[in-house]
Amino acid sequence: MATLPPRVLRPASPSDLEALERLEEVCFQERRFRRDHLSWILHHPSAFTILDEDRVLRGAVMALTEAESVRILSVAVAPPFRRRGVGRALMEAAEAFARNRGARALRLEVGVSNTAAIALYRSLGFRASGLYGLGTKQVFAGAGAFKHRQAARSRSMASCGFSGVLFLYLFRQIGL
Repeated sequence: MATLPPRVLRPASPSDLEALERLEEVCFQERRFRRDHLSWILHHPSAFTILDEDRVLRGAVMALTEAESVRILSVAVAPPFRRRGVGRALMEAAEAFARNRGARALRLEVGVSNTAAIALYRSLGFRASGLYGLGTKQVFAGAGAFKHRQAARSRSMASCGFSGVLFLYLFRQIGL
């Protein structure tokens, strides 16, 4: 595998809308952000987007400041650049940005089937704080959510009482 050119991380601007929309299309088959939502994120004063690029957009992290925490809305890495440190660099940059904004925690949701992302987030210090399914109000809280995630993956969604997709809530304390 070839070494990546030097990383260029920068804040996104409204002029990056089309590139972000293309990145969403190649990264997510389902539940991708629509153009109007991407535009809202790029223009909202409490939101921020950081890009990793070198002639092409390799990845992006989008986040929203909510009181004393930052919610990671999306981490997208173009397929040719996956498992090459892009996602880690974006998450580390988002954490630094969040700290500068006075955030005390980062939080995010990830599909339970996205094992590569879960492994990355766990290696960055994120811990499970809950589990939920689309179309249901059932939530498992706390560290036991990882146990429930594993059990749910071994049975069909219907037998678990969930319709749709299971998501894991992850949390990471970053401040006092």
